[in-house]
Amino acid sequence: MGRAEKRELVNRLKVLLLHLLKWQVQPGGRSNRCEANLARETFPASCPWTFEQMSDRDYWPVPD
Repeated sequence: MGRAEKRELVNRLKVLLLHLLKWQVQPGGRSNRCEANLARETFPASCPWTFEQMSDRDYWPVPD
């Protein structure tokens, strides 16, 4: 995998994590929009999901 491909993969994973986090902490704000207006305090110190969960098309985090 080349440098550009790795960079693209990292960027797409960031977007995926933001979407999962928004789904979990803002159940009333779910939409098709890509933006996530989340406070910095919302972000956990470590990733709350396994790679298997993140890559599962049918996985949706449980709201807080």
